[in-house]
Amino acid sequence: LSNKRTRVMSKLQTRQKNIPVSFNKSELDLLDEFDDYCDENFMTRSSVIKRLMRKELKERLIAI
Repeated sequence: LSNKRTRVMSKLQTRQKNIPVSFNKSELDLLDEFDDYCDENFMTRSSVIKRLMRKELKERLIAI
């Protein structure tokens, strides 16, 4: 059972990628504001970032 569970988890992990985002000391206020925005809109950080990425890419394609 444990071996089977490990194989399933391994398959799930290969289907996603994580990108770490770092904030220097002068950007911590930005991160705090972002957290507030996410909380106020009942959204996770990742969902907001993905939404903004999609929007930016769509606008870039329209501009071409």
